[in-house]
Amino acid sequence: DMSERAELSKAYQFLCDAIGLQDDPANALAMFRKQLDIARELEQRDPANVESKMSVVRSLLRIGVARLKMNEVDAARKAFNDSLAIAEVQAANDQGNVNYQLIVADLYQNLGDSYVETEVVDKPKAESWYQKSLAIRQDLVEKLPNDQRLAEQLETLKTKMKVASEK
Repeated sequence: DMSERAELSKAYQFLCDAIGLQDDPANALAMFRKQLDIARELEQRDPANVESKMSVVRSLLRIGVARLKMNEVDAARKAFNDSLAIAEVQAANDQGNVNYQLIVADLYQNLGDSYVETEVVDKPKAESWYQKSLAIRQDLVEKLPNDQRLAEQLETLKTKMKVASEK
């Protein structure tokens, strides 16, 4: 049943958020993959369902972060790019949706990280991705000046950009 699968997908998403990546990225990755499988199944059953698409996006983002923590850089970039292919379309279709814009900014930032947090640093590629994230984050902070979380995310990105420039 679709509603049961959707609830299961949300439960995995909650578990993924609760588990995090700090202690055991391999275990977290397994959980993220299960959530991705369910999200993809739901998306295939109802391709017009935006929430299912965004669940796939979030799962791939988490998989990319886990892979990056495990130093599986190519696999991380693939997950980020697969996620970005869906997220950019959704963000363009609903430009007023702050969450979609943030997910795209997060993906750009993580792609930037994948060129810095690796043995072979590629500063120009990292900077290019960080600049894309920066543009979105600055725009959101201007539109929502009282949102402290957005301001903090912007400052975190600026710090990453400074550190990357010094590598």
